Amino acid sequence: EIERGRRSAWWTRLEDNRTAAPLERCGDLRINNPANDAGATNSSNPLGLPTQEFVVETKALPIRAEPSSQAPVSGAKKLGERVHACEETFDGWVKLADEPGWIPRDAHCDESLSASLRGSAS
Repeated sequence: EIERGRRSAWWTRLEDNRTAAPLERCGDLRINNPANDAGATNSSNPLGLPTQEFVVETKALPIRAEPSSQAPVSGAKKLGERVHACEETFDGWVKLADEPGWIPRDAHCDESLSASLRGSAS
């Protein structure tokens, strides 16, 4: 509690009329992302976010319009194909960076699959 007539150190600092230090502008921060270096942005990854590469480990992996097993299928990836993801939901769906759509990272997202993706070593 604040005693009548006395202010805490926090209030004293808050009411202090010192002038703030001038702001200095820093240079641009570069993200280590080969896609950004090539200037590769598209409608699926308009910010040029860093991507992670995966390899498809199932015969056919459906590409969904939304991150849900109930969403319409808009395509498919085949066994051994490499895909790049720029986002991942908390429940395991990854957003494709090179085209519109979402794919399940593992089987718990889509019960019809035994396995989905494995992280690529390269």
